[in-house]
Amino acid sequence: MDALALLCTLHADGPTTLRRLRDAGCGSLEDLGHVSADRLAELLGVSPAAGRRFLREASSLADRIGRQGLEPEDDAAPAASIAARPDHAVLSPAPPAPTRGLDRTDRKVLERVIDRWRAEEAREEEQQRSAEVEHRPWPRSEPRLSPSERPTLEPAGRALAPGALDGLDARICDRLAEAGCATLEDLAADSALELARRSKVPFTLVRRLQFLAARAVAAKRDLPAAPIPARAWPEDSRSPSYAAAAGAREAQDDGPAGPFA
Repeated sequence: MDALALLCTLHADGPTTLRRLRDAGCGSLEDLGHVSADRLAELLGVSPAAGRRFLREASSLADRIGRQGLEPEDDAAPAASIAARPDHAVLSPAPPAPTRGLDRTDRKVLERVIDRWRAEEAREEEQQRSAEVEHRPWPRSEPRLSPSERPTLEPAGRALAPGALDGLDARICDRLAEAGCATLEDLAADSALELARRSKVPFTLVRRLQFLAARAVAAKRDLPAAPIPARAWPEDSRSPSYAAAAGAREAQDDGPAGPFA
């Protein structure tokens, strides 16, 4: 398994290739030797020539590991004959036990490969978590104005409806309603950027509709009051018209002879 990881790092793209081989059931160089070049190219997503080259490198690495395991056995005979002599019985150390595997240099390289592989796996997991966070739906933001601060208008005409504003059709109305914006006041008070993200309506169109909604809200709020009739307020008693009108009323009430006729 260590030799396979070293092979994938030196002659492929490292952890990705190693993971694909393991998923296909190849856990060692011996298992890889039973896979054809075309099948390997299909597993790794490379050309058949690249697959054949990868198999040649695997065979070379396997031969190298095999030779390293056999060399100590060939050198053991002379060392044993020297150690058998009486004058060398104490001075000569015991021959090293034959081992099969990677030498110290290859093991250091392999350790770096495994560390790199683990770091790449951790980075891939972090990227996957970041992607999941980015694909989460945006939470609906609370209105910026509390109900007590919102301008009070007549109920009629406040709801968003197709044609209420220039460029506002049924599809846009449905998207704004799903985003929590159902009235002119909501549209004018909400954040343009957040509303565009929630409703999937283009930002420029949201800004234009907000401008029209704010103008409509201001127009309804600033409507002039009904004119007050002239007779609604009492006339000043010092004005000439008031004195003339009072004299006419007295003459009409008392008659020509006055009140004591």
